Amino acid sequence: MLDLLADELLLNITQYLPLKARLQFAATAHRNYRLSDDSLSLKKKLLEISAPLAVEPTLHSYHHYCKSRIIRFKQEIAFFQSRQNDVLAILGNTPFETLFLIKLLKKATEINFHFERSGDEKYIVQFDRVLNILNARLINRQLRKGLNTDNLELSCISRLPEHIITQHEEYFRTVRRCQFQDNCLETLPENIDCFEALQSLNLYDNPISFLPRCIGRLANLEYFYLSDGFLRKLPTEFFDLINLKWLALSNMQLEILPKDIEKLQALTWLYLGNNRIEILPKEIATLPKLGEIFLEHNALRICQSSEIKKFFKLRRIDWKNVLKTQRSLLHTKIESAEDRIDGLRCLALNLEEAPCYLPMRERARSSTGNIESLDLETTKLKERFEQLSFRS
Repeated sequence: MLDLLADELLLNITQYLPLKARLQFAATAHRNYRLSDDSLSLKKKLLEISAPLAVEPTLHSYHHYCKSRIIRFKQEIAFFQSRQNDVLAILGNTPFETLFLIKLLKKATEINFHFERSGDEKYIVQFDRVLNILNARLINRQLRKGLNTDNLELSCISRLPEHIITQHEEYFRTVRRCQFQDNCLETLPENIDCFEALQSLNLYDNPISFLPRCIGRLANLEYFYLSDGFLRKLPTEFFDLINLKWLALSNMQLEILPKDIEKLQALTWLYLGNNRIEILPKEIATLPKLGEIFLEHNALRICQSSEIKKFFKLRRIDWKNVLKTQRSLLHTKIESAEDRIDGLRCLALNLEEAPCYLPMRERARSSTGNIESLDLETTKLKERFEQLSFRS
């Protein structure tokens, strides 16, 4: 009886711990199998998977969570499949690296086959490790070209493994600009806050669905660009980035812009195109330096707060005309990139009539949430491997 009471008391205490601490507890506690909360034993397994834990998994949702991980892993493999030539170019186009890629993709196929047959969670861990190995190799190869603190560019990656950042921590602490656009990143690592000197972060064209809370500790960040993802809301800590000047969150799934945006008093440029925002927070009117705001392709309602209407009226902008333009754009088929830029110009609300205008370079892409089959098509790779000479 006393043992059961102690277990229940221990369980209640863990409820007040952060998720990461609870996971660590689940991995080390000697009696966690006796606790009534099944989620702790499930979370223990997730410690081995480098995946974002935005919501604490429960027994009911655990199997769905595992399946969603496999779907995500398939998307990463499909990404590398579509970039085979670029990946090989980064790896060096040598017979050794080509063979490495062939074996890795074949291993991924085998893991997927075994998981679909058994449903065993151990294959999720194996799949995750394979992808970590490939990404780590690609990142290390690109870092070997030269450690430029002014501008770091990484391409053909689907994740930023935490151990790679730890391995090169001294360098990452001095980087001022990161170009991670046109990749397959789902999130950022939990130790992204070690980029202490970072001023600009470009994440255009990445399927970001989750941002870690530690992003709010990038105190020097002034420019943040994100597009073509599945982010539904921003973490509260994001608005601790009080030095932000330019903020782009386009082609996402945002439904609400939090009132915490009032903290971004240095903001001069805000792009919110192609989201699901209906109501603008009145706190936007408190941003003294805001020069341009982009709102096309949202679900804005005509019934906005009086502060918002006054904000636009003082700048001689017809709010009803903005809504009319928005609705017409929503029903207009965009035939080319040039037409899209013209559309942006139509709805760019230049609040200060700034002489210089830099339209953003966007690509409207339709993203499929699920990939039913995993076809790696390694035949071309094998043919290429046979043509290569082993002589250096």
